Amino acid sequence: MSVFPSAKHLASWGGLSPGSEESAGKAKQVPTRKGNKYLRTILVQAAMSAKKTNGSFWHDKGRRLARLGPKKAAVALARSLASVVFHILRDRCDYRDPATIPPPPAVARARLVALADQIRRLGFDVTITPRPDPVASVS
Repeated sequence: MSVFPSAKHLASWGGLSPGSEESAGKAKQVPTRKGNKYLRTILVQAAMSAKKTNGSFWHDKGRRLARLGPKKAAVALARSLASVVFHILRDRCDYRDPATIPPPPAVARARLVALADQIRRLGFDVTITPRPDPVASVS
């Protein structure tokens, strides 16, 4: 994977990047770029079957992208899969479902504050205390 400096370069090489054409400051709809037809075919097929897996991150993402239409959604999902494949091969790590990866601390804190505010607006008192980490207390 050292040939590709980033996941975007891999997606572009595979023909999964959106094309761009602009005239008079207005973006026009154009097809995706040409690329490696074999990689593109495999990734689109993998994306279409991944979005059929109920209860997975890819199923949920496919439903969010469904507003684009079935073919555009499949290409968008394939681009995301290309990014995951790039990072797995580059970092030599196992696949982890993106839904199971904990959010960064800043995002978790913002979500916590927003949920606490929502509960307060419903008329309840909220006290949030962090629970002790069971892994840290064992060591």
